[in-house]
Amino acid sequence: MSTFTSAFFHRDVLRTLEELVSEIRLDQVAEINLPVILSFADDIIIIGDSTTVLTNMMNSLKELLISVDLKLNETKTKILVRDSINKSIAKQTQEINGVLITAVDTIKYLGTYLTSELSRRNTLKARCKQAIRNAKGLILFIKKTKVHWKIAKFIYKMVITPSMTYGLNVYCSECNKTETV
Repeated sequence: MSTFTSAFFHRDVLRTLEELVSEIRLDQVAEINLPVILSFADDIIIIGDSTTVLTNMMNSLKELLISVDLKLNETKTKILVRDSINKSIAKQTQEINGVLITAVDTIKYLGTYLTSELSRRNTLKARCKQAIRNAKGLILFIKKTKVHWKIAKFIYKMVITPSMTYGLNVYCSECNKTETV
């Protein structure tokens, strides 16, 4: 999706959806209150506390997309259910608007894995793997170009460390709030 269509999508389509479904609040800063739509380019995550809310939001989104000649790709649509009491609900396929939506344990959104257990394990594992790949590439680069150690250390500090630790400070400050979600 180009920058123009991405901007159009966010500004016009999602703002109109916010007007149609009174519960949606797109501009939340510190604390997310449900229901909410998270969007980046053409990736949309709808978070709600019941299938009724999700159905309502999906209906409104689908109608709105049709009105601007866009289509919801129902084959790529997934559902992730967080139910700390009844674990079997999280695994069930849901029917919303007559479409069977596959239930998943994990959804990757903007490089972060969202899980039904609120676990950061998959995200941290992926970032560690990326940091290791970056470190191996850096070692090859240093050997090949015979870069001075200070420059190599600077590259490590600016490339590898951030790729591994990105988001950890937010995670640590939010650890205590995880239990309340």
